[in-house]
Amino acid sequence: MNFSRYSLIFILVFTFSSFASEQPVKLAARAVARDGILEFGVRNNTCSNVSGVIKFENADGVELLANGFGFNLTSKETEYRSIPIKNLTKDLPFLTCDVIVFNNSNSKLYINKIQCKSGALFRDIGGSKPTSKSLKPATIRIIRGTGLEKNFLSFYFHKKLLIKNFCCRFSNFQIKWEKVDTDNQMELIGKAFNNYIFAKSNVVADVKLSIEQNNHGDCMIVFSYTLLEQLPDDSRNPYVDLIIPRRIAENDLVTLKHDTGKVKLVFLDDISDSDLIKENKNINEFSIITKNDWMTFYLDSSYLNVWNILPKSTPDKRAGLIRLRIRSRVEWKPPFLPARSGTIQFFIHFPVGIQKN
Repeated sequence: MNFSRYSLIFILVFTFSSFASEQPVKLAARAVARDGILEFGVRNNTCSNVSGVIKFENADGVELLANGFGFNLTSKETEYRSIPIKNLTKDLPFLTCDVIVFNNSNSKLYINKIQCKSGALFRDIGGSKPTSKSLKPATIRIIRGTGLEKNFLSFYFHKKLLIKNFCCRFSNFQIKWEKVDTDNQMELIGKAFNNYIFAKSNVVADVKLSIEQNNHGDCMIVFSYTLLEQLPDDSRNPYVDLIIPRRIAENDLVTLKHDTGKVKLVFLDDISDSDLIKENKNINEFSIITKNDWMTFYLDSSYLNVWNILPKSTPDKRAGLIRLRIRSRVEWKPPFLPARSGTIQFFIHFPVGIQKN
């Protein structure tokens, strides 16, 4: 009798633990080739409000023209999103999504694999009032500084500052840019000088910064250089510096994706004084989690140092910030002879979210 009672208690505890570990939201999708969209459904399976973000990590059989979106659902609520697509090759595409559910210090990352359906997303529709949202073109404005800050760039979405003090560094030399713009690309073409006298005799390298973006918040950034003069053997390697306002990370969360494919959810304050990121070439993606999206740095041919993180409120009243430094994975070793060239290339997805029609 006692054995049966303890067995029952064990079963109840095990069942509750299993239920507690389940993902709070249910996901489903179907492709509508005629309209060029993927209908994506998110349902809150709990009896309380749930908020978080969804990031599309991979798609087999379709190309998604969005990286993800945020959700904020009341109890048992369902919501649909219309994700633009192209190159549909399968009737039932297969999706991999990362989902972060916000819950303060108990925020959690879930990895989802979704087989798209051919019929209704959720068979028991009727208890919810789904809404349809879709992406609108989202262009990141890039503004060059003036005066002493003319070599710095700022990145804005609408009026929200996403990146400030973006600049390229070439050893200890000074870079002087000349601006060239096209419709969808910013190019800064210039030269590196061995002192502040910008004379032809002091030029040591040709340099170029190219920033190309699409209409969904994605930018490809390439900093390239070609040596014109031999550099000293102790010359520092080139890199890109930038600052992200700490308020962008509203929930203070980041994800790290290693070259093994493993994704880890980390609080910003937990990495500020550690070697988790610093000089770590095994991290392929670094993502700052925002309210409705992700700011992701894709680092296939470069690596990242998070070399300074200031909290949102500091004793000297300065705004909190996250400093990033990006370098090429190619080793920088002498001799630095004329005609030697190289690039630092990476991609950024900016947090543009999904807007209402």
